[in-house]
Amino acid sequence: MEVLAPQRHHRGRHVRTTWSPEVVILEVLLTIRVSSHIFHGVRAEAVDQLWDWVDVESLLWVLDTGTELTLWRDFEARPHISNIDSTHRIEAIFGMHQSAGSNVYLGVKWRDYGYPTWELEDEIPLLYLAAMPAPVTL
Repeated sequence: MEVLAPQRHHRGRHVRTTWSPEVVILEVLLTIRVSSHIFHGVRAEAVDQLWDWVDVESLLWVLDTGTELTLWRDFEARPHISNIDSTHRIEAIFGMHQSAGSNVYLGVKWRDYGYPTWELEDEIPLLYLAAMPAPVTL
């Protein structure tokens, strides 16, 4: 995994998703390379509001294919904080974002899981946070 300079020129671009044709990047928070893939951690907004969500703004990980930005969808079960076991360990915390609602989200790379996730800081056990280097504040 390699943390890159955020690719801010993607601001305003559409992200291909399954739930809306009108998801737009508001801000690129993080850019990382995992193997041969480039991922952008973004704040995005569904501008069509087809869904009855309280919050139309979201934190997403998008895959940069070189021709389009698409929501990352993985077919293997993603790790969850609630079921951390010997197969799902945090490898690195590489960024932090505080939402307008004061929630703090961490960009997490899991060992043996190839792709980043956003996790609420409050849900990560202090044992893991103490062992990690300080993440970059966004």
